[in-house]
Amino acid sequence: QTLSIGTAPAVDGIKMAGLFPVAELSFDCGDIPLSIKMIAFSPFIPGRDEDSGTPAAFFRLTVSNKGDRPLKVSAMASAVNCIGSWNVARYNEALSEGNLAGIIFRKDRPDPFDPREGTIALAARHTADTDTFICDSSPYVKKCFRDLAADDLIVAG
Repeated sequence: QTLSIGTAPAVDGIKMAGLFPVAELSFDCGDIPLSIKMIAFSPFIPGRDEDSGTPAAFFRLTVSNKGDRPLKVSAMASAVNCIGSWNVARYNEALSEGNLAGIIFRKDRPDPFDPREGTIALAARHTADTDTFICDSSPYVKKCFRDLAADDLIVAG
């Protein structure tokens, strides 16, 4: 994002080029010697309505160090459980399966006639050179960010 929240650093600018169903974003990091690009896409397969109608979005973040010394880089994502038209009985469940880690948003007693019912997940693929942390929802997100920064697990500006 281009606006700082608390101690979270921001980028100077974001450029976007898009051609459905893909968007490519380039982040201007100012004086920090990083190249950050993100590709966002949604499933679309011509002639296959069912597969193309999958309510999903995928994001691939690529970070490259343009400098001569190692840098620690952190990316943060957040989401709100918006399952169902009424917020009663919503709950979040930690996801840790294979190389995926994240949060599954669910609701007890779903209403089969509510178009907002279902399940949503926010997940990241865990690789050998990444760590994934799951934090509680706001107002604790800022505290989570500060705690991770204090433990030197993420970079705070």
